[in-house]
Amino acid sequence: LVRSGIANFLLDPSAKDKRDKENGKLIVYVTSCGIIRETRARCTSVGKILRNLMIRYEEKDVFVSRDHLEDLKDRLGMPPPLPLPLVFIHGNLLGDSGAVERLNESGELKSILNIFKDPEAWRNTCKKCGGFCVVPCHMCSGSKKSSYKSFSARTQVFLRCTNCDEGGLVKCDMC
Repeated sequence: LVRSGIANFLLDPSAKDKRDKENGKLIVYVTSCGIIRETRARCTSVGKILRNLMIRYEEKDVFVSRDHLEDLKDRLGMPPPLPLPLVFIHGNLLGDSGAVERLNESGELKSILNIFKDPEAWRNTCKKCGGFCVVPCHMCSGSKKSSYKSFSARTQVFLRCTNCDEGGLVKCDMC
């Protein structure tokens, strides 16, 4: 307990802020890119383990959102390739797929994640995004361009949409 207090004190302020924001959350960084089959299989395996335990978690797909990738690189302090999937509990790293599988086989994972158990979360998926937590931008419809029509010059100018990310996605407001 004293060691964790000292470690928390020595953290830089941005890491402390992130840890405070993620207190009470289970976050899993995964990828939906299927080019490297082993990585995709590990991500699927961790998701299935958490679903079987009926654990409520936030999934951040680094393939879908560049913000998630940058966040993970900053958090780990290492450049790609990153060892996906990675599970964070209350802002602290729990482990990768190997650690989650070992904890699950020994029965410890169920007791560690018991506070996140929520059977209702798996019965009710979001009707807007289907559980992906991102939707196409409502301003540009995912095209990443918004248009401005000048009535005086009767021309149409296309600008980059400032509402969405590089993929034309925004965070779902219902999740």
